Amino acid sequence: MVRPRVRIRYRKDQDLRFLGHHDLLRAWERLLRRADVRPAQTEGFHKRARLNFPSALAVGICGLDEVIELELENEPDLSALAASLDARAPAGLSIVSIERMPAGARFSQPRAAEYDIRIPDDRLADVAERLERWRTNAAAVDKTDEPSPPTQEPTSAAAPSFAAPEAGASLEDAAPAEAPTNVAATVAQAPPDRLPASVESLRLEDGALRMRLKLGEAGAVRPRELLAWLDLSDLETTGTLLQRTRVEVSG
Repeated sequence: MVRPRVRIRYRKDQDLRFLGHHDLLRAWERLLRRADVRPAQTEGFHKRARLNFPSALAVGICGLDEVIELELENEPDLSALAASLDARAPAGLSIVSIERMPAGARFSQPRAAEYDIRIPDDRLADVAERLERWRTNAAAVDKTDEPSPPTQEPTSAAAPSFAAPEAGASLEDAAPAEAPTNVAATVAQAPPDRLPASVESLRLEDGALRMRLKLGEAGAVRPRELLAWLDLSDLETTGTLLQRTRVEVSG
């Protein structure tokens, strides 16, 4: 039996941003009971509601467009469902939108997320300088990666040969054993010369630092790691809110 699934986008802000992921799960389960929403249950002795949070949000970060997906027992009236949930939601949680997922669709996986944080005027120049340095270094590396024009091989001596990597070998297989493979391990070290590939976009716009980061990859950079590299870790401790403004999922 194919049951209906819905994707709910919601806000998590105010004091609710200090709620951890497991507590948020319990808050949602209580909200569904109060709104008389009956999610489908897992099989087995210890039954659980079929819920999916594609990407957990770190404690303290405001989520302006978070995602939860539900598998339901019955076909829902989306407008009535949104109104019922919004009316019973705790302070700091509000419904942004609800949509049906395609029939037979699996629960989604996270792809990317967008974040922003306001930068004080007196620190904008320093941040802009660091961003420009990263861009310059990335452009220089990209230029050196361009293929060189073919040259004639020497005939008087045997050309050195290099073994091709075996099929299925990964980049880590070819890296020195002591080379770090987890970007998170470098947070306490000096900032990188150029941004890792998991940073899809990083820019200053209207006095805010805007980040678009890949999700779901081992070693993917987190927003607070970028803030540390930019010497901006103190912003949150002095009251500036870090916000996740968008979560992009598969499907």
